Amino acid sequence: MKTQTIINIVFAVAFVGYVVLQRNPTFGTITCDTITCKVWNVVDADGKQRISAGNLDDKQSVGVQWLDKDGTHRIGAGTTADGNAYLGLSGKDRSVRIQAGTKPDGSASVRLWDNDGSVRIRAATSADGNASVRWLDKDEKVRIDAGITADGKVLLPTKDLEPPKP
Repeated sequence: MKTQTIINIVFAVAFVGYVVLQRNPTFGTITCDTITCKVWNVVDADGKQRISAGNLDDKQSVGVQWLDKDGTHRIGAGTTADGNAYLGLSGKDRSVRIQAGTKPDGSASVRLWDNDGSVRIRAATSADGNASVRWLDKDEKVRIDAGITADGKVLLPTKDLEPPKP
């Protein structure tokens, strides 16, 4: 009987809180030390979602996304269950333009896309200390590949480059 009374009180308080929130959803400034939640959303003055943070579908990964005034996803950042971290920036048309990431092994990469959706630049560092930058043509064929090994050996394959003509 005691348990049922407690449950009834909890439901009554929750119902009153719901009614109060429906009548006056704006409280102004709230200051607190910690907020714990599964999803966090920020809306603008018109009630449109502008930022969302929370657990992703697999419940092991988390992410944050920023949306522009039209609701278009423009920035995303997160961590995955397997230890990867990423940041992506999209154009107005939702196409990815810049993506950066790290892996648990210490490697990292950055990729840049052109307006047509082709990767044009890739830069990376590997777990073994090597680093490279690749420039690609519009068909994503590597045209210049510059790198350096962990021990300092420079790698500059330029076999398809022609010397300037006089």
